[in-house]
Amino acid sequence: MTRQRRNFDPSFKLEVVRMITKQGLSISHVSQTMDIGVTAIRRWM
Repeated sequence: MTRQRRNFDPSFKLEVVRMITKQGLSISHVSQTMDIGVTAIRRWM
């Protein structure tokens, strides 16, 4: 079974990046809680 690619709104991406940079949360923590791949978050950074 193939998994469909998810699209994220630019404002959502910016909020995720702010959680990491401004609030000091780790990428792995945000990845797990938001159900987003670590690689995707690293690209957004």
